[in-house]
Amino acid sequence: MPGFLTENENLDFGLHPEQSLPSHGSRYWFRHFVDNQDSIRANVHYFNWPSGSLRKMLAEVMPLLSVLAGASTIGTTIASRILPWNMMSDHMLPLRRLKPLIQLWPKAVGYADQQSAKLVDQINEFNGTVYVVGHSLGGRIAVRLLERQHTIRTDQLCISAMAPAIAESETRIFPSNPHIKSEVFFSRSDLILNGFYRMGEVKAEHALGYIGPQSCYNNGFTSIDVTSNEFCKAMGHMDYEAHVLGLLRVHSAFWHGFVCSDRPEPGD
Repeated sequence: MPGFLTENENLDFGLHPEQSLPSHGSRYWFRHFVDNQDSIRANVHYFNWPSGSLRKMLAEVMPLLSVLAGASTIGTTIASRILPWNMMSDHMLPLRRLKPLIQLWPKAVGYADQQSAKLVDQINEFNGTVYVVGHSLGGRIAVRLLERQHTIRTDQLCISAMAPAIAESETRIFPSNPHIKSEVFFSRSDLILNGFYRMGEVKAEHALGYIGPQSCYNNGFTSIDVTSNEFCKAMGHMDYEAHVLGLLRVHSAFWHGFVCSDRPEPGD
């Protein structure tokens, strides 16, 4: 499960098996797993959710550029060519125009918090062991699954939340299902979680993906510090994608159950 601004507008929301995805619909995160299908003992699925997209963000930014640059500038020319004409109306109201852009993050967070119930329904359709890997807001969804552990019916659920964009105060989770295992990958080199996340959330509290679980309330998580590791000397927020399989193979407590080969993987 990818994070903020990774919504695939060509797909319905929900789980998609690799076979059903068009080539242009496979995100880079997903491709790491699909391209190593021969070494993974699992069917790989992609979870598409309303996280926003770069196209939607540009749709909000371009009218602002036209306001700031003026009616005869490059900003207006670009905006008028890329956007429908009806989006150029009311362009003299910059404060109103700012509102949708500012709301992109809180809207995505709200949508993320709604996904765990939908994901549990789909997880319960599988037999055997299910492995969920989520990054950033996708990691937030993965963490939220533990709040619904009493409704999970699969034989075993393994959760790897990488750089989850969620504060510890939002996760008072007591593990009660012995068939669920969970781990959090965190990095103190993650400048996005240390800066932009806290500004977007308007709070001083750090995200789990930056400091890892600290409280006894969250002792259900295995905490994995990847601030500096064999793949990256200073693991930033966007570095997880390139090294996802290597991080899982070396640091995950349960990924070995899904891998049938120890050969190097892309991004190692």
